[in-house]
Amino acid sequence: MSKSHPDQKSRIEITDSPDEIRSKIKKALTDFTSEVEYDPENRPGVSNLIDIHSLATNKNRTDIVREAAGLDTG
Repeated sequence: MSKSHPDQKSRIEITDSPDEIRSKIKKALTDFTSEVEYDPENRPGVSNLIDIHSLATNKNRTDIVREAAGLDTG
């Protein structure tokens, strides 16, 4: 997400409503692999969602990945 990108959907703004935030996160780019792992170089979309989740919940990335083990993300 980028504050300098002209597309309003490219970032979450402090003035966004909870529904707008939810919609933006749901549309975030991920990939075709269903396993959840933190790998910014090879899986930037999933890693970005893990970072957002970490910031929103104050959980560390390792715990988030562990909690997501076995989830069907496909």
